[in-house]
Amino acid sequence: MDKSERYADMCLMAEEALNMHQKYSKEIPFHQHDYIYKIDNYRDLGCCIVWLPRIDQLIEMLDYDCILDVISQVYDFALDNHIIYCNCTGNSNWTIEQLYLAFVMKEKFNKVWKEEEKDWVKR
Repeated sequence: MDKSERYADMCLMAEEALNMHQKYSKEIPFHQHDYIYKIDNYRDLGCCIVWLPRIDQLIEMLDYDCILDVISQVYDFALDNHIIYCNCTGNSNWTIEQLYLAFVMKEKFNKVWKEEEKDWVKR
């Protein structure tokens, strides 16, 4: 599970995804310790509680019947946006959770992550 500062930033600013998850999820939001985290010393805020969605929660937000379609679309999205650099070491500058959250935000809300602004902006 990604608990990085970048993923926390992305999740804090992804209010639309949180609202969608709470509306349509089969789970009870914020009652399972595995996807809500307390982050001590977060930037200048001190302690912060943030929802860090798991991959299965992100996939649930997408309207695909087949997991292979999701994987294919996410892969194409990553290549088109230079998120994954195809090389023999498989290095990536994003975690899988960050990649799937970015895909959800693009597909559902037409927003992209701007690292400099630390915010999702309309494409």
